[in-house]
Amino acid sequence: MSVTPVKTLVVQTGDSGVPVLAEPVRLINPDGTPFTGASAAVTVDTLSGASSIGKAVMKASTGAGARTAIGAGTSNFSGAYGDLTGKPTIPTMPTAATLSGATTVGKAVMTAADAATARKAIGAGTSSFTGSYTDLTNKPTIPTAPTWATISGKPAAAAAIADLAAGADAAAIVTAVNKAFAALRTFGVIAK
Repeated sequence: MSVTPVKTLVVQTGDSGVPVLAEPVRLINPDGTPFTGASAAVTVDTLSGASSIGKAVMKASTGAGARTAIGAGTSNFSGAYGDLTGKPTIPTMPTAATLSGATTVGKAVMTAADAATARKAIGAGTSSFTGSYTDLTNKPTIPTAPTWATISGKPAAAAAIADLAAGADAAAIVTAVNKAFAALRTFGVIAK
């Protein structure tokens, strides 16, 4: 059906090719059908820039069809280690009671709830020893340090040697010194 124009409108093409009108109107073709523009409706097959794989995925009506289009398999893996098959067996974490190589004494120390129990496990006691010799019991008696007066077996005192008078002659000095040397030899202070 042919339509006689009543009004002239200027139509501009927008960025997507759709006409843009200054006022709202309903557009129809001369034959009375709705106006669709210069190009046909956009479909998956006519979408610009889409790859053949992308188009196949967009047309898929099921997940299986989409997986087939991209060559994927099915998996319900949740990401949890427990969902894996063929996984290695992880040994149980040892405890103080099951630790290989630990002795009965070692296990008793490792499981001791307090210091007293740990000491009991190794047969230790407590001590208040300060490190001072005087804190010891059953210690030996140390004799007092000897003095010249308390030394036994020492030689008898030598004969007195008189002091030299001022201005003594050489012979008197030699005699006095020789007496002193003789006493020192007797005491073993100098060699004989």
